[in-house]
Amino acid sequence: MHCSGMAWHPEVATQLVLSSEDDRLPVIQIWDLRFATSPLSQLEGHTRGVLSVSWCQADPELLLSSAKDNRILCWNPSMGEVVYELPIRSQWCFDVQWCPRNPSVFSAATFDGWINVYSVMGGNLEAQQKTQADKISSSFNNLDPFGTGQILPPLQVPEQVAQTTLIPPLKKPPKWIRRPVGVSFAFGGKLISFGLTKAPGQQMQQTYPHQVFISQVTTETEFLLRSRELQMALQSGNLLDYCQGKIQTAKLPFDENLWNFLKVNLEQESRTKLLKLLGYNKEDLQKKIASCLSNGIPDKQPLPEADETNAAQPDQLLVNSSDDVAAVSSSSAFFDNLVPQNMSALEIPVTEDTDGLISQALLLGNFESAVELCMRAERFADAIILAIAGGENLLKETQKRYFAKRKTKLSLLSSEGPTLLINK
Repeated sequence: MHCSGMAWHPEVATQLVLSSEDDRLPVIQIWDLRFATSPLSQLEGHTRGVLSVSWCQADPELLLSSAKDNRILCWNPSMGEVVYELPIRSQWCFDVQWCPRNPSVFSAATFDGWINVYSVMGGNLEAQQKTQADKISSSFNNLDPFGTGQILPPLQVPEQVAQTTLIPPLKKPPKWIRRPVGVSFAFGGKLISFGLTKAPGQQMQQTYPHQVFISQVTTETEFLLRSRELQMALQSGNLLDYCQGKIQTAKLPFDENLWNFLKVNLEQESRTKLLKLLGYNKEDLQKKIASCLSNGIPDKQPLPEADETNAAQPDQLLVNSSDDVAAVSSSSAFFDNLVPQNMSALEIPVTEDTDGLISQALLLGNFESAVELCMRAERFADAIILAIAGGENLLKETQKRYFAKRKTKLSLLSSEGPTLLINK
C-alpha cells in the first residue's frame, strides 16, 4: 500500500490512521502500535486514491479525508460510517485540515489554487465562504500584519458564477455541542439524570455508552408515609380500619367528622348511619311523634303575611303599552321579570312542630309516621301523596281512613261505587 497521509489519534497515543493513494486500494486503515500485525479497522468509501486525512482534535469521532474522486468525506472511525460529505468539485483536493480554534470549521486546498473554508454544521456553501472571509478579515483588525502600519482594505473574495449549493449537516451531533450531562424531574418525585462515560481508548469499535440514572427525591417524608399507608390499605381492601385509625389520630373536629362520614359510606346500612351522624335518630323520632300524637296536634300556625313592598303584583308582570312590549321583548329583562327575584333558599324544617316531625320522618324513610301526622292534622292531600310514595298497602289504609273521616256523598260514591258495580 502506497501511503499518502498519516494522522495520530487525538486521545489515544498508540493509534493512528494511514491513507492509501493507490486507486486500486483507496482505503483508510486504523492501526494500533501495540497490535501492529494487522489494522484495527478499515474505512472504505472512496472510489479512487486517498490524498490526505485529518483527525479532529475536538472530537475523535470525526475524521476528514479527500481523494482523487473529488470527494471530501467525514468519517466516524469507531462506527466506520460516513457522517458528512461535501459536494463534488471539479478539482482534486490534496489537503484538508481542521481549524485548531473553531472545531466545526476546516479548510480544503485544491489544485486550482484555491483554499476553501467549510463548516460541518451545514448550510449554504456560498454563505459559509463569505462568512469565513469576513472572520479572517476582522481577525487582523484592518492592520498590516507585516508591520508597515498601513490600513488594509477588507478582504475581497472574487465572485464566482455558481449555483447555490446546500450542504447537509452532520448525521450525529459533534462532541463540542453534545450535552455531557442532563437532569429532569419526573412524576412521583423521580429525578432522571444522564451522562457520558469515557470508553477505553484501545476499543475503537466501542462507542461511548450512555448511562441514565433514576433517583428518588424525598422532600416530604410525612406525605410519603401517608401515601404509602393509603396504598397498602387500597391493596389489602381494609379501608374500614384505615378510616378508624384516621378518626383516632384526628386533631381537629372537622377532620374527625370527615373521616366518620367516609367510614359510614363503606359500611352496611350506610343511609341509616349517615342520618344518625347528621343527628336524625330513629328511636328519638318515634318518641317525639308519640308524644306529639298523644298531646294532640297543635293548631296550624298562620303563614307570615307577605310584605306589600316585596309582594309581586300581577299588574307588574304585564305590559300596558305596545312600546313597552317591543322594548321588553327585545331584551332578556322580560324573562327575568317572569321569575321572582326574592326567592329564599330551600330549608328543611327540623323543629318540634308537625312540619318538622314530618320532614324528619321522611328523611328516615318512615312514611307511616309521616302519613299518621298528616291525618291527625287533617292534611289529607299531603297524606295521600306521601302514602303513594310509601307503597300500595299504605295507600289503601290511608284511603280507608280518609273515607271514614269524610262522610260525604262523593266520598261514599268513591268508596262503595266500585263494589256496587262488581255486585251487579
